[in-house]
Amino acid sequence: MTSEAVAFPFYRPPADSVVPQPWFYETKPDSGQGSQPLEAAVPSWDYNVDLILTRSIQVDVPGILKACRLDAGTILRITVLLSTAGQRIRRKVLASDLVCEAFTVSLEQELGFELVGEAVQGDLRIDTEITVHEACSGADADEFVPTVPGARLWSDTVTAALEGSLSRFPMTAVKFGDAFGEVAHAAWMLQWAPDALELNAASALRLYLNEDADVFEELVACETPLCGIMLADVLRQVLVTVLGDADYRPAPDDWPEYSLGRLAGEWLNAIFPEIPVDVLRARLQSDPGWVESRVQSFVRSDNAG
Repeated sequence: MTSEAVAFPFYRPPADSVVPQPWFYETKPDSGQGSQPLEAAVPSWDYNVDLILTRSIQVDVPGILKACRLDAGTILRITVLLSTAGQRIRRKVLASDLVCEAFTVSLEQELGFELVGEAVQGDLRIDTEITVHEACSGADADEFVPTVPGARLWSDTVTAALEGSLSRFPMTAVKFGDAFGEVAHAAWMLQWAPDALELNAASALRLYLNEDADVFEELVACETPLCGIMLADVLRQVLVTVLGDADYRPAPDDWPEYSLGRLAGEWLNAIFPEIPVDVLRARLQSDPGWVESRVQSFVRSDNAG
């Protein structure tokens, strides 16, 4: 049995010196549901829906000053950073300063920001951090006092899926001639990561539609059989690939929630409910046309949503 000790280069406050409340969200336009706790996923989210996120956070100011050997007058900064699927560079969405006066006991800070729907996708990661902005310390302060701006005293992370269930497929419209010159005349193209089935499905899977294609409006409207052909093609690409992996198992509990591996398993169990995966894998080798026809039949029966 081994253990690891983490040593920070400066004094840090105890964990209970910061008490964060859960994040809550509201939709804009208003869905009529009011404020909802931000849990593992945001149901029925759409790119046209903006999100307003709020939380309160209680900070034990004297406890932090004492633990970190800081004096009154120190300014702490609460920063909220956000990243979204496919854009893992964090961006600052909120910053608020706390002036730690000698008479302050504890402070409850309200945090809030708005997210434009078209600026996010897949999932959200929200990091909240408390750092030193301006430190005040006595002349006899030792080298472990966090006097450097940006010294992180506390942080937490919350994640939530936006498109985890893929009830609405993650799609992007682009001009293929500009973005994918070698397939400029294709009507659609699926980009995905077969070797990253544990990732959030909306992060690992995206369907591109060609704005220059004659059938573009038809695909967007999704009111003709061509839309079903496109969806069947997407299912076929994913399912044939995962079935070709002898180690893949479609049991949902074998995969993280909202992952591509779990989604593929849900598709397999829905299309081939009575067939064990090993039998289905053998059938794919001996009769691939039957497997693909079964996928088409599933889509045509409107079971695929």
